[in-house]
Amino acid sequence: MALTRESLTESIFHIFNDFIDNRNHNERCAPIEQEAEVKAGTTLDIISKANGEVTQVLKSRGDYVNKGDVLFVIDSKAAEIAMKKSEVSLKNAGEALQKVRLDNENNHKNLLDDVTRAETALQNATQNYSMRLINQNKLSIMPA
Repeated sequence: MALTRESLTESIFHIFNDFIDNRNHNERCAPIEQEAEVKAGTTLDIISKANGEVTQVLKSRGDYVNKGDVLFVIDSKAAEIAMKKSEVSLKNAGEALQKVRLDNENNHKNLLDDVTRAETALQNATQNYSMRLINQNKLSIMPA
């Protein structure tokens, strides 16, 4: 039997009708009821930039969130205390650095003063030595 356009169309028509009849029969005979749990395709861990106790949860699991939405409220007392401690540490470190710089400057001046005193002492010792050498030469030249 040769396939003609009419026979092919008629075959497709019968298959389609059978499909629709079966579908209608299944829908009438067996109601469809399904339970499902939908899980997000992507889950993210949320890490806070500040430490503290969560005092309020504003979003629940499954809620839709947008960028910038507040999810939790964190008690800021611990963060404020940590910030104040950091500020005090920063201030102390700055003061310590300034003291070291001042001490370094003073030590440099003291070292320069020490060098100047040592040079003066060397000059005085050289002059004293030269004077004694001259005096000794004078004594050895004079007839007795």
